[in-house]
Amino acid sequence: MPSERIQRRFDGLLDEAEAAIEAIDWRRAQERAQAALSLDPDNADSVAFIEAAGRADGSSATPTSPPAAKRDAPLPDSFVSGRYQTDQTAARTVALQSGFNLVMWTGPDGALVTEAVAGLGDALEALFTWDAAAQQFQR
Repeated sequence: MPSERIQRRFDGLLDEAEAAIEAIDWRRAQERAQAALSLDPDNADSVAFIEAAGRADGSSATPTSPPAAKRDAPLPDSFVSGRYQTDQTAARTVALQSGFNLVMWTGPDGALVTEAVAGLGDALEALFTWDAAAQQFQR
């Protein structure tokens, strides 16, 4: 069972996908539903929204579940202020699939985006960052 925080975010993403469908913004509907599917890979509503968006815009979009991230370093068992304390500098490997991948940055704050993605080279076609003030992704 997901935490309340995850459930709120999941519900918010599905609400945004539904609003995008009502506005006939199929790209946004697909993006939001795919993000929700990343939080709950078995959710039928997310799958239905992604498939509907694919039919509507002719892209035949299919839902993809993101692969689990593999950690190279074990996480400590200690708590700080009611939360797990982790080593934010530990290297992580994330397997990417062909197509859209939603990957969250877990490295140190203040790191340059160009340095964080340098290893991807020409394989990186687009990168979006979250603008918290505007509550939207920026390309």
